Amino acid sequence: MNIRRTFFMTIAALSLLGAGACQKTYQMVPPPSASSSDDSLDDEDFGGNKETAIFVTPYGEGEMDGTSWDNAIDADTFLSLLSDQTDLSKAKIYLAEGDYYMSSGSVFGPEIRKKIGSVMGGYSILSKGTDVSSRDVANHTTVFNGDVNKNKRADEGDCGLLCVLGGTSSFDGIIFRNGYINEKTASSQKSGAGVFVDGDADTWVEFVNCRFEDCVSEAGTPSYAGGAAVYVKAGQARLKACELTGCSGASRGGALRCNNDKAILFLDKCSIHGNSVKYDWGSGLQLSSGTICVNNSTFCSNVVGWQGSGGTVNGGGAMLVLNSTIISDDTTAGIRCESDSRNASFFANNISLNTNGAPGFLLNGDGKVAVSGGHNIFNRVAGALQSAASDVTYDTDLKNFGSLAEGTYTWDHSKVSLGTFATAAEIEGYARGFKPEVCPVAEIGKVFAEWCDGFAVDGRGKSRNPAKLLPGAYDPCLDGEASRTLRFSVSATPFSDANALSRPESFGFILTNPEGIYSYNKKMILRGNEYIAEDGETMLWDGKGTTVTVTAYAPYADVVDGSVAMSCPSNQATATELSAADFVLWKGSVNPSTDLSDGKIQLRLGHLNTRLIVKLTLDGAPVVTSKIASLSVGGLKAEGKCDLSADSPVVVAGGAPVNMFPNVGESSYELITVPQTVSAGSLSVKATYNKRQYVWASASDVTLAPGKTAELTVNIATTKSASSGQMSITTK
Repeated sequence: MNIRRTFFMTIAALSLLGAGACQKTYQMVPPPSASSSDDSLDDEDFGGNKETAIFVTPYGEGEMDGTSWDNAIDADTFLSLLSDQTDLSKAKIYLAEGDYYMSSGSVFGPEIRKKIGSVMGGYSILSKGTDVSSRDVANHTTVFNGDVNKNKRADEGDCGLLCVLGGTSSFDGIIFRNGYINEKTASSQKSGAGVFVDGDADTWVEFVNCRFEDCVSEAGTPSYAGGAAVYVKAGQARLKACELTGCSGASRGGALRCNNDKAILFLDKCSIHGNSVKYDWGSGLQLSSGTICVNNSTFCSNVVGWQGSGGTVNGGGAMLVLNSTIISDDTTAGIRCESDSRNASFFANNISLNTNGAPGFLLNGDGKVAVSGGHNIFNRVAGALQSAASDVTYDTDLKNFGSLAEGTYTWDHSKVSLGTFATAAEIEGYARGFKPEVCPVAEIGKVFAEWCDGFAVDGRGKSRNPAKLLPGAYDPCLDGEASRTLRFSVSATPFSDANALSRPESFGFILTNPEGIYSYNKKMILRGNEYIAEDGETMLWDGKGTTVTVTAYAPYADVVDGSVAMSCPSNQATATELSAADFVLWKGSVNPSTDLSDGKIQLRLGHLNTRLIVKLTLDGAPVVTSKIASLSVGGLKAEGKCDLSADSPVVVAGGAPVNMFPNVGESSYELITVPQTVSAGSLSVKATYNKRQYVWASASDVTLAPGKTAELTVNIATTKSASSGQMSITTK
């Protein structure tokens, strides 16, 4: 038997025998016999020299050897792999959606002491083979759950989720839910209800696009209380694009805590909101000691119980806080800092407001040291912060300054007169220069700067103007020459008044900037009198006046390899169907300094398809369409493709010819199709008049030119047979 398969089947069988409340009941089978060649599982090289994919579902599938979704290992086997001596240094572990209960009886989940390549959640339970394309973290939720007693909340009988005691590991797209610890089960050796980290200086665990929710620490002893979501005693925890919400501690960190000089915490593009402490300190984050590096993160709506003292971000270690927003509503401060000279705490380009009037920033105690790099907005500062001239005080209408949206605290920058702005290069320099004496990693700021997703984006990952960063984790548009919002004036030359497309409801917009930054490919939608990006991004010019290439087209379609495909409805009997057959486009160069009108890009969309008008006459006299029982046009191709990357995009016809049924007017028929040349005898018109069917075919090639109207006149000669009718076509 294959060693890997034997290993997995053995572990799976043993796991099933010991499964408790966390897994469904299986039929018990004896484990397979191991040969003399595979009796040492501790020495098993599970892909140690090459990348290995391991597939996991909550209850396993098939032979449960982990080689595919159809033979996935189960949750118990997966948890065993995290803790045992199996080499996972090159492993990619794929987790299907569902709940993975982290313990069946222990008060803590698995212990990690080794290097693990990556653990990724968010895959459909319906995935087959080794297909990993069906990943949707939001809709295929993968949950590490501590709710052992299955009552849908974190309380007595539940467990902590994960202990990282060594090595390096990465978790992506996972929800950490309902972790629990109390005074009896917590200690200085293990604490925190969600993730507990206690390793050496080279130990780190990374969480990307993860969510920590509803974790509870009821431990009250100050030395190991708090940090309900993530508690770092030693080693590094790195959180990127994570959300922490609904977590609570008795004290010392509703969501996060560092509690040792050897503890390091990185936050980038994180949202920490709706967490709490019952008594004292750090409703969002408690830094009892250690080092935190924070960029583009938001702390909002974190609360302290009525008996306690606050500080949303609180502590005495080394703090580096950049481009972040802290909104507090307690009696203490947004940021309460007790750093000394060894810690070199540094703050730049932040918003820290206490909405009840307490300080946005408090440097607490004699001999404490903190430095501002400037561009901060505080409602007020207490203590001897070494401030900069570019720091701004805002103390008006604090409770209505902004609101939480998209994980960031959005605000109207017109409320504050800033004067000067930080640059991305300046903020990155501050990060790289951060070297607190207390930190066991000598150049921790450099490590942080290279790990972050950069300083020219905001907390949503949306582009900032690198020459003009607004304070905080949310960067709305900036007025002024350096960074203006893209605005649009859109019109289309109609084929006729009846088919005007002067303001499409939506259109595709592509802007290519030769500098690489501030390029876009968006669906624009009409909201009121303005067009906005459907995904909500505020699109900006680059501020340099760079000439860019703009392509706008309607209707919107996905761009594949630079092209869009289209299909004209074969039945265009209604005005809606007729309009759906149209395709309009504008492409050109735009210089924002010279080519805008009233600050807007002028997009005059021209038709790339062809309009065909069919008129019937009776012995030369017009025929009222109401007397025609039916009419169709045959031999036309209705599909096409347009290469948007071409200098002058055109529609190229494709597909097989079809019969098309035009829109009926008072004296003519109208349809829209793709440009094409129809060979002699292929273009036909079939009509029924006076209970008699007439069919005509073109005697020569017919060219339907782009953006033109072709008029086709067919004469019914009642004194002659149908085949002898006359047909002529003109283009205008």
